Formats: sequence, C-alpha cells, structure tokens
Amino acid sequence: MKQAQEALKAHPEKLALAARLRRETTLTIREIGQRLHMGSWKSLNNRLYLAGNLDVQKAKSKRATE
Repeated sequence: MKQAQEALKAHPEKLALAARLRRETTLTIREIGQRLHMGSWKSLNNRLYLAGNLDVQKAKSKRATE
C-alpha cells in the first residue's frame, strides 16, 4: 500500500488498477480513490472516463488501418 501512496495520482498503473477495481468489484469510485490515494473521487472519475475514451479511440484507429 505504501507504493500506492508514493506513486503519482494519475500514474498509468494506478489508473489501470482503478479501472479494474471499478469493473470487477462493488467498490465506489470514492472508495477506490481513497484506497489508492488518487485524490478526489471527481477527478478520479474524470481520469477513468478519459482513459476509457482513449482506449476506444485507439481500437477504432487500429481497425481503420487494417
């Protein structure tokens, strides 16, 4: 847990873990943010939303080039 405190709030590994926790558990965004030391739940929610949109855009551009 100490590593979570030391890593940046928007570190890619933390975002990936937060997205997985959101998808696979019943934890709220607020609880995930507190456990991973990611700042306010509102900013975490925004980061997860933006990260999800980036993944969708990458998948679309990959399909378009095939």
